[in-house]
Amino acid sequence: MKNLDDVGVVIVDMQDKYLRDKEKKRIVPPQKKLLDFAKENDLPVFLLEYLPGGPTIPELRENIEGYENVVVEKKYNDDGFIVRKNIDGKYLWRGGDISIEGDSNLDLDLKEKGIKKLLVAGVNKSACVRSTIEGANKRGYKVFTATDLMNEPIHGNRWYSQNTGYTISTDKLLKKIKK
Repeated sequence: MKNLDDVGVVIVDMQDKYLRDKEKKRIVPPQKKLLDFAKENDLPVFLLEYLPGGPTIPELRENIEGYENVVVEKKYNDDGFIVRKNIDGKYLWRGGDISIEGDSNLDLDLKEKGIKKLLVAGVNKSACVRSTIEGANKRGYKVFTATDLMNEPIHGNRWYSQNTGYTISTDKLLKKIKK
């Protein structure tokens, strides 16, 4: 099996406030499979939570309960990499409606762990997931995702195939990442 030391999992905005039941039924099982893969291979997991949307849904939190390689990143912007600074240039929080490009805690956390490749899943494929992937691409990360890991299964597939290692299913994605 391929060395996966530079791979991390990013779960974007999987919070009850942003999910419909129909979406949950479709995307939570493959996301659990992705989290199981992360645990089996000791990959770090980054949960991005858009404030004030509440915590990541219980179904996913329960799946990683007791797993210590998890970082929760709070954000106030679609892109989980954007930071906000006050006038003095001090970091106030990640994200924000008035943002300044720079290293967010997500970027620093990924770099600290030696992560270069991201397996991304989440909700709001056309905004939050896409913005976070754009932020990752700008910072030189190689991004992989699959249709069944995100809501809005048809929206924007061409963009995803051009800007990520995009596959139709989590099974194919995991097979691809192991090679």
